[in-house]
Amino acid sequence: MATSSNGERMTESEVYLRSKKLLRRLGWTLVGGQPPSGCDHLPVIEIKDPARTTKGSRGAYKPDLVAVLGSRLLLVECKPEHDDGDVTKLRAVIEDQGRRQALVDEMLQRGLLKRHSITTSAEELIAGIEGAVAHAGRVTNLANLCVIRIGSQPQDDQLIEPPDLECHLFEGLE
Repeated sequence: MATSSNGERMTESEVYLRSKKLLRRLGWTLVGGQPPSGCDHLPVIEIKDPARTTKGSRGAYKPDLVAVLGSRLLLVECKPEHDDGDVTKLRAVIEDQGRRQALVDEMLQRGLLKRHSITTSAEELIAGIEGAVAHAGRVTNLANLCVIRIGSQPQDDQLIEPPDLECHLFEGLE
């Protein structure tokens, strides 16, 4: 069981807030979020299923965090501990070209890139979409996904690249 600095079980809200702080510290710009409590200054970004033609949110995906660094666009799912359901959901979205396009279209239509002075082209962002799962506790290496490991103290938080794919999270940090 993953615990916070006070010895209690780590909550999804703690993982969310610590992930935000870590990404900011590493130079990422947070452009969207869906916090567990539902309230945040970040706008919720909804990635609609392009196969769905009716109105509404059915089948839409709302990542917990969306961050940009250069031409990289990171979708993050946060849980207190590793969650296979989040891994499956995240992979389904980042591997679907229609959803990748829908994500960037949504960000452009809402002016989220302009609001943060992000000038990277839509094509570069679509090509640069990556996924990460954030959690406390033991790290499970995941093919094609990064892990944001939340430690017992904030200084222990870290980003871990997948063993089989360079996910570029550490570029520019030296």
